[in-house]
Amino acid sequence: MDIMHDMICDAAQPFFPEYVDKTSWKTQAVVYYLILSLGGAMFYLSFAGASFYHSFVWKRDKYYPASLKDVDIYKQAKTEIGIALSSLWKMAFLMWPGAFFSHRGYSKIYKKWPETGEEWQYFALSSVAFLVFTDFMIYWMHRGLHHPWFYRRIHKLHHAYQYTTPFSSHAFHPVDGFAQGCPYYIFVYLVPFNNIQFFLMFVIVNSWTVSIHDQIDFGSKLISSTGHHTIHHADFWYNYGQYTTFWDRLCGTYMPAVQTHSWDGTKVGQKKVE
Repeated sequence: MDIMHDMICDAAQPFFPEYVDKTSWKTQAVVYYLILSLGGAMFYLSFAGASFYHSFVWKRDKYYPASLKDVDIYKQAKTEIGIALSSLWKMAFLMWPGAFFSHRGYSKIYKKWPETGEEWQYFALSSVAFLVFTDFMIYWMHRGLHHPWFYRRIHKLHHAYQYTTPFSSHAFHPVDGFAQGCPYYIFVYLVPFNNIQFFLMFVIVNSWTVSIHDQIDFGSKLISSTGHHTIHHADFWYNYGQYTTFWDRLCGTYMPAVQTHSWDGTKVGQKKVE
């Protein structure tokens, strides 16, 4: 995130020299809010839009979900985009302290790129630790949001449609988005993590969030695939996991996914993957 901050400041400084100072907390506060709000909206629209166009328009004959055959898909997508865009700027406000204070040096983000074998080993292990930690945290955050009190007031908005599109991915109530997003920042306040590594993880996890809403499943047992999340939206007492099925299996909330396609894109019908 700090790389994006510096790029924005460097680009804006010649035009607004009296206002832009990347060492100033005021500039940092504004820029980080813009990154989280406008940057988040641009990421959502571009990645979800590309996924939607690829699978629901261009390759419609191959990938379009049978569950949506009688649905006005453009009307649903428009509603989902409206929910996401109306929430993202509020989510950004809630997420802003984590990003801002991290840049100010309160987190354990570091900038040195690994050079030695030992440093690369730590880089790899910390990446795994990041995924394990956030998978655990998001499972329980997500499951907690299905408590009737929280579901009715917060999480129900994300379940506006039983069958999803890529645009469903970020169609959250702001508090919902914050609850499932804050584990990423909690991790970097606890564990030393490279700044570029954090940015890459941010891109990966958001891309993953888009992908698990497209209803195209290539078959998986241990990875929490699109099929698992499709079941979650259809019957929301199961499959709360973000990346793996480990916590669902351990806690009795697992339901096997239905594979829709082989890896070469061939439809395989309704093949259950235990």
